[in-house]
Order: sequence, then C-alpha cells, then structure tokens
Amino acid sequence: QNNNLGTDHAQASTWMAFGPHVKGGVYGDYPGLAPTDLESGRYLRQTVDYRDILSEIMGPKFVGLPQADANSLFPNYAGATTPLDFMV
Repeated sequence: QNNNLGTDHAQASTWMAFGPHVKGGVYGDYPGLAPTDLESGRYLRQTVDYRDILSEIMGPKFVGLPQADANSLFPNYAGATTPLDFMV
C-alpha cells in the first residue's frame, strides 16, 4: 500500500498460496469484464482485500498471532467481515 492508500496499478491482482497449511481452491468472486463491472470503467474490480489474506496468514492457524492481533497489524482495518478460511 502506498501513501495514497492505493497499490499504484489498480486494485485487483492474483494471489497464490502454497503449502501443507493451505486449503486448495479459488477464493473470491469474479466480478466480470463488462464496462459496468469494472472499477472506474477500466480496472478489474477487487473482491478480496489483501489485508484479509495477510491477517489470516499471520493469525492463529499459521503464524500464531491471536486473530485480533493479526488484524491490528494494519491501521484502520477491523478484520475480514467474512474470513476466507483458506488456512488449515
């Protein structure tokens, strides 16, 4: 995240997680490429916040922080409203 609270090159991207602690699958929703589905009429719309991913990795299932502490790593972030639950 940069000083403008953005990521410089639109908002959406692809993340991959590997290892024995990861539940396989696809997480998030595909928003579509119709002009009305795009962010600002030109960018793929983000459906999962990167902080949801990183706070789950830092949480009790993997790194071991209590989930509230993992969520508090990011200023002004209250945690995922619907956890991704991709860690075993």
